[in-house]
Amino acid sequence: MMLKSSNQLDDLLSANLHSSDCSVNNAIADLANSVSLSSNTSNNSGRKNPKNSRLFFTFNFFNFSFFNIFNSSFLNLSVMFLFLALFSFSSSYPVDVKWFVQSNPTSTSPIVSSDYVFSVSNEGVVSAFFKTSGIKYWEFDLGKKVYYSPLYYNGVLYVPADNSLYAFSSSGSLIGNITLDNRISDRLYEINGNVIAITRNITVYVISYSQSSLTSRNIIKKISIGGETDSSSIVYNKKLYVVSTSGSVYSIDVSSGSYTQLYNLGYSVWRAQPAVLNGVLYISGERNLFGVDLQGKLVLSKKISEGNLNSISTDGENIYVGS
Repeated sequence: MMLKSSNQLDDLLSANLHSSDCSVNNAIADLANSVSLSSNTSNNSGRKNPKNSRLFFTFNFFNFSFFNIFNSSFLNLSVMFLFLALFSFSSSYPVDVKWFVQSNPTSTSPIVSSDYVFSVSNEGVVSAFFKTSGIKYWEFDLGKKVYYSPLYYNGVLYVPADNSLYAFSSSGSLIGNITLDNRISDRLYEINGNVIAITRNITVYVISYSQSSLTSRNIIKKISIGGETDSSSIVYNKKLYVVSTSGSVYSIDVSSGSYTQLYNLGYSVWRAQPAVLNGVLYISGERNLFGVDLQGKLVLSKKISEGNLNSISTDGENIYVGS
């Protein structure tokens, strides 16, 4: 089935809205299926984007964004669909989908190089796609859970999987892998040409970059701090800053292997990457926003939410906090 006019959209909306078992999801799913069935495929793994697939992405986006609002009765159903229809068919809609693929479920961000897009599923399937077409180039099943995004550096893709680190060439050849003493608990970094991995027990591994090997001999430093951390780190001016789950803020020089505890917030910090603005490290701890300068002085401590804060970002001028 292919939608050829806005009248078909109106008919489909009306049919879903007046049926006894209609719901927002049913109506959106019917629309998405109607449009996606008209898509042309170029091969089994990558699909060129026909204009018809544009509506599929639009409705998926709004289903995610507004479903909770609708359930809370903040948005009338008919108004919602009118808004969706206008947005979907607007000529000023800013997104132009070049291609899309049906991939394995993932909670990590894709990594983009000059030629490829790399994706890693939650179950450890590493996939590489040609950036221009979306055609799958290669795939490798690690057989391990992956919780954090890979790192692509100078032609090598590094993938953290549980307590292991894998390295692949751009063409999909396995360069090597090493096993660490605990689960990797944060994104990977590159500092001074070395790969930085942080484990849950706050051990920082400094691993030398190589296009030909990855073994335990590539580990050039192992900085053991102790405690526990979970997705709460940032690199600034080639220094690594890690916040423990108990609120201790550490400054780590990966070149020398030395570290300093800058401050203890006294609040738990979970999955909250800090942000740096004007020489101040901003950290969310439970319902509070803290600011610690790079010398370890507390410059801000303020409760700003009734719910736990879990995201901080900056545009270079302001700090944005989400809960």
